[in-house]
Amino acid sequence: MNYTVCMTVYGKSRYLDEQLNSILNQSLIPSQIIVVEDYSGSSIKNYLNEFLHDKKISYKIYTNTKNLGPAESFRKALLAADYDIIYFADHDDIWHQDRVLKTIDYHNYYFLVVCNAKVFYEYKKISHPLYRSTDFNNINIFKIFFKNLIVGATTSINVKNYRNLINAVRFEPMHDWMLAIMSVLLKKKIKFIDTELVSYRRHSKTLTGRSKNSILNRINYRINILKFIFKIKKLIKTHS
Repeated sequence: MNYTVCMTVYGKSRYLDEQLNSILNQSLIPSQIIVVEDYSGSSIKNYLNEFLHDKKISYKIYTNTKNLGPAESFRKALLAADYDIIYFADHDDIWHQDRVLKTIDYHNYYFLVVCNAKVFYEYKKISHPLYRSTDFNNINIFKIFFKNLIVGATTSINVKNYRNLINAVRFEPMHDWMLAIMSVLLKKKIKFIDTELVSYRRHSKTLTGRSKNSILNRINYRINILKFIFKIKKLIKTHS
C-alpha cells in the first residue's frame, strides 16, 4: 500500500535528522514525503533537498510566504499528497521501524488510526505511554469538543473520498483535534493500537503538553471548533 508522510517544520530543529532517518528506515518505506516549511524567516529548503534528493523517494517541499501555524501547514501538506493514506510526522520524534507496517492495513477499514507512543523527556523525568487503553472508549462529539484526545504525531488517516471536506474547512486550532472530530461526525470509529510505535519527545519547545492555555484562547478554540462542526455537518449533508 502506498502512503505519504506529511511533516511541518519551523526552522531547523536539532532533532530533525533523527526523525527523518527513522521515517526513511521504515520496514515499509514511504511512497512520498511532503514537508511544509512554516514561515520562520530562515528557510531550510536547501538542507531538505540535500538530505532527501538521493533517497529514491518522491518528495515535495513547500515554503509558506507567511506564518500559517502547524495546523494549517499540515492541511496544506495533506492536500498536496498524491496518495490517500497519510502519516503525520513532527520534526522531533522517532518512529519505530515497524510503525507503518503494523498500522497501515487498518486503513482498509478505518478513516483514522492512532498508535500508542513512548513519551520521553530531555530532562529528568520517567518515560511513560502517551495513552491509556481506556482513552478511546465511548468517544462522542461532546467528549471530544472539550478535550483533544489525540496527538497528531501518532495518527494516520485514509482521505479517500474526503479530500473535498478537508479542502473546504480550516484545521484551527489543531489538525489532530479537527481530524478526530471529523471522524466522529463521519460516524467512523477511531482505531486505537495499544502498541508504542513512536518515541514521542517532550522538550522545552514542545507544543503539546505545555501549561494550560488562557481562558481567552480556550474560548477561541471552542468557537473555531463549533464553526468546524457546523461546516462539516453541512458538507456531509450536502454530499450524502
